[in-house]
Amino acid sequence: MKRIILMLLTSIGLVSICGCDGSANQVKNGTLRQYPDVTVGAAFDSSFDNAKWETLTDKGRKIVRFTGRITQATHDAAAKKAIFDESLIVQNYKSGEFNKRIAPYEEKLTRLEDANVKEIGAVRAALYKVKDKYEKLDSEEQPAVNNYIYEKTPENKKIVDDIKRNKELLEKENTVLQGKLDLYDQKRQQLIAEKDTAIRKILKDLFEDFKRDSYWPAGQDVEFSFIVYPDGKRFEIDSFSNESWAKLKLSLESVLNVIFAKQ
Repeated sequence: MKRIILMLLTSIGLVSICGCDGSANQVKNGTLRQYPDVTVGAAFDSSFDNAKWETLTDKGRKIVRFTGRITQATHDAAAKKAIFDESLIVQNYKSGEFNKRIAPYEEKLTRLEDANVKEIGAVRAALYKVKDKYEKLDSEEQPAVNNYIYEKTPENKKIVDDIKRNKELLEKENTVLQGKLDLYDQKRQQLIAEKDTAIRKILKDLFEDFKRDSYWPAGQDVEFSFIVYPDGKRFEIDSFSNESWAKLKLSLESVLNVIFAKQ
């Protein structure tokens, strides 16, 4: 685990500490190099309820242990600073709820597709047939016109007229069939748009739920352990623990940034 070393006030003036007795007071009255204007004790005591400082000995080492519970104000400050990928957070921590909320929109889209699959398939098949017939008539039209120009008989004229009339009928049929496809596509695109809008709202709502319930939740226990060096001039954070921090794999730097930045 990466450790952050906190220096006490020495002749070179790196960090300040008051002249209090006891290892716990050394830690409480020390300041972080990153936050020189606020003591550790002031930051921690204002960030956590039921704050408790105690000094322990472990294999000859002096350990100062801090325990407390996240305050509502600290939770609010942490949530305000939270920067995450909403979709990634929801995928990792709220996927069940997301799937439950988006299911009605997916069901509507599936019902539309299932209800129209045979009809749409038939329409597309009919369109291909119309296209083939039209192309065949189109290829026959010019030669028929040429024949009529060369020999203007009633028979040749009827051939030309029949071709033109049949082409017009096919164009009308094509318009009707294409209209059915367009109407289906409009309904489908409308449902897709509704689903996309719902996804954005659900992601936002679930992310807010996540921040409220799972990110620095108010009332949740925290614990820090500080090692106090024998020279009385240094101490360092040996460990820190909290259920939500561990779940999200938050770094010590990010945790301290919330604690001290809110001061």
